Amino acid sequence: MGDLNEARILIVDDELANVRLLERLLQQTGYRNLVTTTDPRQVRGLYDELHPDLILTADVTMAAKQRALAAGAKDFLTKPFDRIEVLLRIKNLLDTRFLYLELERQNR
Repeated sequence: MGDLNEARILIVDDELANVRLLERLLQQTGYRNLVTTTDPRQVRGLYDELHPDLILTADVTMAAKQRALAAGAKDFLTKPFDRIEVLLRIKNLLDTRFLYLELERQNR
C-alpha cells in the first residue's frame, strides 16, 4: 500500500489565499508531494505530467460540480471548511485510491 504522505496532490484555486491555506494544512499534516496552481489553464498539463492521486479545487458553482463529476470527482468540500473534516475526507479518498491501485496491480 502507498504511503499517504507520499500521495501526489494537486491543489487548484483561483484565490492564492485558498491555495496557501490548503497547502499549509496538508504540509502540517505530513503530506509532502504537493503542487499548486491558481491558473485553471495549467490543470490539464499538470495532470498529464504528475498523474496526481488527488485534485483539490475550490470552485463550487453547479456547472463546475457537474464538470468535476463527469471527469470522475468523488467528493466536494464547501467553504468555509472544517480542518478535521477536510483531512479526514482527503485521507479516505487517498485510502480508496491506493486500494484501487493495489487491486489493479494484483489483477495484472
